[in-house]
Amino acid sequence: MNYYQKIFKTYQEQIKMLRDKNLIIQDEKYLLTKLQNIGYYRLSTYFIPFKNENNLFREKTYSKDIQRETKRSKEPFVIHFKEKYKTDDLPIWTVVKKISFGTLSQFYKLLHKNVQKEVVGKIDIKQMGFTENWHNLEIWRDV
Repeated sequence: MNYYQKIFKTYQEQIKMLRDKNLIIQDEKYLLTKLQNIGYYRLSTYFIPFKNENNLFREKTYSKDIQRETKRSKEPFVIHFKEKYKTDDLPIWTVVKKISFGTLSQFYKLLHKNVQKEVVGKIDIKQMGFTENWHNLEIWRDV
């Protein structure tokens, strides 16, 4: 049974939520691009040092502070991408290389059934049982 209670939020709703949590947004267009390219969840890992015990941004936390944090990533593929394309906005396929298999499996489970079918079709396996066996794949991978 899925106990996930969060509902989908548009990019504008996510930006409003960040403002409501006291983030001072200097460049909304840039923040929107980051949300579109890497998503709120991945971007939120960079929020941690800037939040207080109430899960609000500390006083005078600016979006530029978080932008500087995202630029510090030292993974070779990230460095390569940034240098080659002259951008800090990573596409989803580079982010997927960084996330854990467990996170990837959770991401897959959140996909609409039609998209799940498309994914398993691309890797030429049957969908029946694939979603249910992600946990087994995670364990097998860790052996």
